[in-house]
Amino acid sequence: MTGGATHYSPLPLGSNYQNGVPLFDGVQDVRRAKYHLQEVITEKILQEEERLSLCLKRSVPAKRVTIVYSEKTGRSHFKNIMMCGSIWGCPICSGYITENRRRELADAIDNWQGSVFMGAFTVQHHVGDELKDVKAVLFASMRSIMGGRFWQGIKERYGIVGAVQANEVTWSSENGWHPHRHVLFFSEKVLTQTDIKAFEGEVQGRFSASVTRHGGYSSEHWGVKVTTGSKKETAEYCFKWGLDYEMLSQAKQAGNGHVTPFELADMFGSTGNLQYKFLFREYYYAFKGSKRVSYSKGLKVRLGIKDRKDKELLAGGFENEYQEIAELSREAFKVVCLQHRRGEILEITSGSTIGTIPLTTAGSVFLSMGLDAVRYDDGVLGIFSMGESPPTRYETAGAIPFEYATLWKDTEPIIIKPPDWNDTSGFGR
Repeated sequence: MTGGATHYSPLPLGSNYQNGVPLFDGVQDVRRAKYHLQEVITEKILQEEERLSLCLKRSVPAKRVTIVYSEKTGRSHFKNIMMCGSIWGCPICSGYITENRRRELADAIDNWQGSVFMGAFTVQHHVGDELKDVKAVLFASMRSIMGGRFWQGIKERYGIVGAVQANEVTWSSENGWHPHRHVLFFSEKVLTQTDIKAFEGEVQGRFSASVTRHGGYSSEHWGVKVTTGSKKETAEYCFKWGLDYEMLSQAKQAGNGHVTPFELADMFGSTGNLQYKFLFREYYYAFKGSKRVSYSKGLKVRLGIKDRKDKELLAGGFENEYQEIAELSREAFKVVCLQHRRGEILEITSGSTIGTIPLTTAGSVFLSMGLDAVRYDDGVLGIFSMGESPPTRYETAGAIPFEYATLWKDTEPIIIKPPDWNDTSGFGR
């Protein structure tokens, strides 16, 4: 020991490593899969999208990158870093935004006293159809049926006071692109199954005729499907596309089943098949600029939902649930990004904090990255690169740093001035 610091000897790197990525309990963490997928998209598919390429790779000016953890959700994420906010191109931002939207809607649905039911709207599609063309028919047809005298009559008969619309698209080798629209209808009446069936019948015929007028085709029988279920189920299904991205198998092969755009990107990263790359690009540019979710006018007020833009959710979200568990020096964060190990550092820091990953194992991982770490008296990890001094912590500007309680290696800590956050030299994309 030196200066009251405990020395932890790192473990040798062995069978718990595969291709430089540690495996705990035999499973690569979902977070690492998402960060890997983001890198596939930004470095191999959408290289020209600069905002995407910088997402979660640069710190907010004048702020140090931190890692926060929620005991409630068991999740951790970076804080004080720039995010692109792309719901269509970034699996990480998409996940953040979708989860927040689902939670706010689920809470509102729980308190709704009338009926909530969901309609799925789709148009016929074939292999070879361009996504932008099929999407245009669907969007125009939805605008047509949810307006005018017909829709006013529907609203009056069934007590509908508003709707939440969510866009989704999948692809299959058998049928090509399948864009569709999920709509949650809110009625102030308590509707029976007979009422729901009657609603479906009226809307089916109208939607089919509207699709035909816009140059497409939709069967009166399968073009519109209205379903009911628990309020929780309807909220989760409405947002399932953004939520169902789990760790994707690196051995996944294309089949006749429907896959999401993020799965297409993952399959390109796994196989190198250029078809999947071009399909993802087609999807991204077809939907870029479109809304993922929209509420009818006045519905958020009735539901008691605060009107927040996506960037507000990314900036705040449900931060009151999170506690800070680590701080990274500017140089350490550069190292993590350049080694493509952002997801891994989240897993290591959260695991060592809650005790699922031994401190000695965490120390080995830090060393493998060329990093070192100290633990402060309040339990927060300070992570820095080899050759740096441990990062200085301030309660407020100019305050005295916290004392160090633990050192990963036998070194006397040296207090340094905060780094120049405006210096971006040497930062690699």
